[in-house]
Amino acid sequence: MTRLTGFGRTAPRECRLVEPADVAEIARILSTESGPVIARGAGGAYGDAALQTNLTLSTRRLDRLLAFDPTTGIVRAEAGLTLAALLQHATPDGWSVPVLPGTQAVTLGGMAAADVHGKNHPAAGSFGAHVRGLQIVDAQGQVRECAPDSELFGASLGGMGLTGIITQVTLQLERAPWTWWREERLHVETLHDLLAAFDTPAPMQAAWMDGHRAILHRAAPLDRPAPPPGPRWRPSVPVDAPGFLLSRPAIALFNTLRRGTLARSRETTLDRIAFPLDGIANWNRLYGRAGFHQYQCLLPPEPAESALAAVWRAIARAGVKPAPAVLKRLGASRSPAWIGFACPGFTLALDFPASARTLRLMDELDAIVADHMGRLYLAKDSRTSPAMLRRLQPEVEHFANWRRATGADRFQSALSQRLAL
Repeated sequence: MTRLTGFGRTAPRECRLVEPADVAEIARILSTESGPVIARGAGGAYGDAALQTNLTLSTRRLDRLLAFDPTTGIVRAEAGLTLAALLQHATPDGWSVPVLPGTQAVTLGGMAAADVHGKNHPAAGSFGAHVRGLQIVDAQGQVRECAPDSELFGASLGGMGLTGIITQVTLQLERAPWTWWREERLHVETLHDLLAAFDTPAPMQAAWMDGHRAILHRAAPLDRPAPPPGPRWRPSVPVDAPGFLLSRPAIALFNTLRRGTLARSRETTLDRIAFPLDGIANWNRLYGRAGFHQYQCLLPPEPAESALAAVWRAIARAGVKPAPAVLKRLGASRSPAWIGFACPGFTLALDFPASARTLRLMDELDAIVADHMGRLYLAKDSRTSPAMLRRLQPEVEHFANWRRATGADRFQSALSQRLAL
């Protein structure tokens, strides 16, 4: 039994954690043991998506690169291989992963289960658009090869591990030599100007927000080779930080300093643009022992300005300052995911220290998002209700019915049990 949490470090569970060495051992466990089970990769889901008291199966020992064709860019790897390890294999041959989330400390299985997106979503879509096949061990312990036109494939992408244990991922890489990038930072003072600024295309862009003011980061590759990504020294947070470090006054001071000290332009590498969360190890400890909640919602394009204004008014009334607040524009996902998150609109990610006040605020934010026809990202959720999820994403009911009809409801996490999936 091991005490586990999500990356937000809230709602810990005592879980029976097993680390199988290969697919055969996973199949044996599922065919001979009973009760609910869920997979766990790098533990990057912020909430309770990878926690199961009865049996949590870690895929971290399934971390081999099984095949890589440097001519076509098609790679087949075990689900426990991290994005960082895959990039180290692929970049010397001039290939990259088409979709890069905010950290490279995630597994390929986790990226598929969450159907992750990145700062280049309008051009690249979400991760599932580039997956060419999945190997999944089902509830009876049968190893199944899933093609993109199969039900199990569509249900599994974005399915948060609730369809089976993903053990292998076949992925189409993109031809993208590792080069230096030019990053420009545009300071904007209103929500209207910020949303309009996103209309200017850029290979990578995201905005850091402080209420209605923001800094929009845009980046494009330069025609000069850069060192491939690899391990680098980074500071680490060794202990849980004291609560005052992320108090409202402290965050306000940090935001003021950041606006005044960031250069308008710099040359840097793609990993520093795509993976800002990797700059400090164990940064989640900055929120102290109680942990934090990330609230990530998607707002359709048309009501986005009024929705964002309502969100910031609610935050001001609650007296809780998010650190950080990041806005990205999303395009068509092009993924066959049944319950995927990413679709045209704007996605706002807010980090709040865990507290009763924060929970009340997030309930209020749920209502605002629902009123504006938005949705929530399950990979970040840690507290919404079954009724609210179905109001936000009615398609999850079909997903839940399919799970019961196929026996996939054996795969249960604390998240699925909380949301009645």
